[in-house]
Amino acid sequence: MIKRLVILLIPLAILFVGVEVSLRLVPQVLPLALLQHFQPDLRLQIAEKRGLPTRNDVMSLERDDGGPLLLKYRPETEVSKTFLDEGAVPTIVTDAQGFCNPPDAGYERARFDVIAIGDSFTWCHSVHPAEVWPVVLAQLSGRSVYNLGTPAIGLYEYLVILRRFGLPKQPRVVLMNVYEGNDLRDAMRYWSYRDGHAGAGAGLECAGLLCRALGSRSYVYNLLAAARVEYLQPLFAGSGPPRDAAFENIDTDDLRFYYTLDFGDEQVPFNLRNADRDEIAVATAIAQGALSPALFDEALAAFVALAAEQDFVPVLIYSPSAHTAYTDYVRFEDPALAPLMAGMSATLRDYFRTSGERLGYHFLDLTGPLQAVIDAQGPEQAQQLLYYPMSIHYSAVGNQRVAEIVDAFLRGLPAAP
Repeated sequence: MIKRLVILLIPLAILFVGVEVSLRLVPQVLPLALLQHFQPDLRLQIAEKRGLPTRNDVMSLERDDGGPLLLKYRPETEVSKTFLDEGAVPTIVTDAQGFCNPPDAGYERARFDVIAIGDSFTWCHSVHPAEVWPVVLAQLSGRSVYNLGTPAIGLYEYLVILRRFGLPKQPRVVLMNVYEGNDLRDAMRYWSYRDGHAGAGAGLECAGLLCRALGSRSYVYNLLAAARVEYLQPLFAGSGPPRDAAFENIDTDDLRFYYTLDFGDEQVPFNLRNADRDEIAVATAIAQGALSPALFDEALAAFVALAAEQDFVPVLIYSPSAHTAYTDYVRFEDPALAPLMAGMSATLRDYFRTSGERLGYHFLDLTGPLQAVIDAQGPEQAQQLLYYPMSIHYSAVGNQRVAEIVDAFLRGLPAAP
């Protein structure tokens, strides 16, 4: 029996060592969905090898809504991006709270007139902190504005940050900036985690000496333990709002999300990194009727409830993707994407408009106003792009125009109670 066991264990040991060595040589193959469940010290080592943001740059925020790990940048941290857009700002330094505001933003003041929450379309992505639209809004309106934008999060995370950093400043108005491209994906991930992964972090705890040694050193052990947490545990979990299983099964590797802005005499290639391909997956799921913006319902209801409780005016701003803002000029490399992406945009905007009427928040859809700005530019369209072609985020010009539109909208709102 011992001999048979040894004969069985030898090839398994060889396989284990082979995979371990391979993962150490090429840590880039580890999926981020699994890496997040690795033992913290080992996860930090791998993240540093891959050039990913680490806990040296970010800090976690405690959340009480059952959602996944929420990270934000640390105070006074240098943040660099590798985008090569002409005029884009490659490096910024966060303020004393870890957000994207000028050094004199003055978070220590007792209250702010306006708090802005959102993702990278509220954060100073590729622009100076002084050029991002909430800061420009302060200059235009004379109101005190503080920017709580944080990259790579969604509506449920916006509210966590609002409660932690925004509400103590007694804002009169809160601007929630929703991005068309990925906020529904982030809501789906929130519900997936809340539904299937609550308490999953304890799954890697291990009391035995051998288990602790493997957990702190072995890539293979952590990979197997993370796969159990990420893929097996949700199979036995309950069910929250409907999500689209088809979204997870869409292979985005071969999708081509390149497009060109055709201004007649000038053509400007866009999305040169073929980024945000999961936006196509979301649009496909919506078109199939398998994914619904109703995933936002709970977040929006909580937003309005906070407004009533804290006496601020709730405003939801809709930031369109670059291809939506430039819909009259865009030419997709894959022509089938044109109706697909337009359908997603229409569905989302109709949802937020109807939801605002039902729940009681004010809705500002930037799509039409930005399209009007683009049309009015005339021959200067290619020189005054509202989005950067590489990063596909608002340019400095785009941030300026958004601030002007938001300022005009706020002037027509009723005062906070």
